[in-house]
Amino acid sequence: LEVKERDNMYVVEVELPGYDRENIQILFNDGYLVVTAGEEFKKAYYIGRNVLQDNICASFYNGILKCMLTKSERAYEDGPVEVNIL
Repeated sequence: LEVKERDNMYVVEVELPGYDRENIQILFNDGYLVVTAGEEFKKAYYIGRNVLQDNICASFYNGILKCMLTKSERAYEDGPVEVNIL
């Protein structure tokens, strides 16, 4: 796992070798990015609530899941948001 903080976003990279895109689920809830892959892998990473929840995107290539979360000036407390993998 690698978390990079840039001026306007967080970039989270997770190595998931051996998994297919169809077996990966991403959920952002209460400041946590939750990644589930198959039945064996489930991790929650605290990012914080200052994220534009409707602007979270993810990609999966060569076993690397990359999630991009845009920072916000205010904290959001909306319900869980499912993130689609491009």
